[in-house]
Amino acid sequence: MQTTFTPSDLQRSVISVPPLCRDANFKVSAAENTKLIRHIENGGVDIFLYGGNANFYNISLGEYEEVLDQLAEVAGANSLIIPAVGPTLAP
Repeated sequence: MQTTFTPSDLQRSVISVPPLCRDANFKVSAAENTKLIRHIENGGVDIFLYGGNANFYNISLGEYEEVLDQLAEVAGANSLIIPAVGPTLAP
């Protein structure tokens, strides 16, 4: 997984906002997230923004480290994972 980036990195790729996959018991699914990341990477996109649409704001504090480790582990060598955390804006 890429750990630094420059403005040119952002210019060369679409920024994907994939969902965070969970299983039937609502646990974060490493297998399904891996499939989704590989599918997106195979399409030429290597920047992943997790937040908002990805429901990343719905993970518990107890899940946070595990989820970050899981995403970092499965991301390709040139992929950039951006965890976006914070409250949502409600009308």
